[in-house]
Amino acid sequence: MHFVRYFQGFGPVDIAFTFREPDSSETKFNRVLRLRVRSGVDFKVHALMGAVMRRPFPVYLYKRNSRREFAAMVRSGGYDVVLIRSLYPTGLIFELQRKARTKVLLDLDDRISGTLYDQTVQHPQDSRSRTVFFNWNRFLLERHERRSVRNARVTFVCSEADRERLSFGQRNSPVIVPNIYRPPKSGAINTDTGFWNQARLLFVGTLDYPPNIDGLRWFLQEVFPVFRQRHPEARLSVVGRNPTAAIRSLCEASSAVDLWADVPDILSHY
Repeated sequence: MHFVRYFQGFGPVDIAFTFREPDSSETKFNRVLRLRVRSGVDFKVHALMGAVMRRPFPVYLYKRNSRREFAAMVRSGGYDVVLIRSLYPTGLIFELQRKARTKVLLDLDDRISGTLYDQTVQHPQDSRSRTVFFNWNRFLLERHERRSVRNARVTFVCSEADRERLSFGQRNSPVIVPNIYRPPKSGAINTDTGFWNQARLLFVGTLDYPPNIDGLRWFLQEVFPVFRQRHPEARLSVVGRNPTAAIRSLCEASSAVDLWADVPDILSHY
């Protein structure tokens, strides 16, 4: 939603979503389109379709009507920018006309085919053939990521390693945009660096996302206890949506940790 608020400063915004319906009371949209996925697709079938349709798992397999509606929305919308927020819906890029693809900004938070693949896709242990499909799907996913970058006008990544892995010459080289949230310069809140308040720590992230879970667990178990030895008054605010039971247990284990789940806006926490 922070992307939405940013772009609304330049003009009207339409939104196409898959699972989490946008809160209309929070942000107003001109048009809202729900993209429906094909459910119950076997992993082997998905891997085979990845070879034919170039939609490897976990890239979403959208229903035909949804794909058509999205393409029609882009054709008729007259948009300056079409922002695709992650790798999962990138299959939609390839069905757009060339002129429409030149408007696509692709935000790849993480390169899923790397170490995240083993966390995102459950490795099938029951047979050799399933393991072959597991590794084949990873290969298709790497190819899909590279093709998505080539088709987008600009791709944003979070690290130098991802940029190097996905670079295809100067024209298609991704741009590094670190994960950061810049508060507005409205004077509504203190926009200093925060160094004056060193004992107050903030963690922001989707709390059912495996890398965030691992990172927060490591921080709470290995770093925060040492930090509190130096700053006994220290407190950590954990802000994000969909916290898992493991995250809730981790936060509840320390009286110095405050969990803020599914907040409508993180600005006040900053």
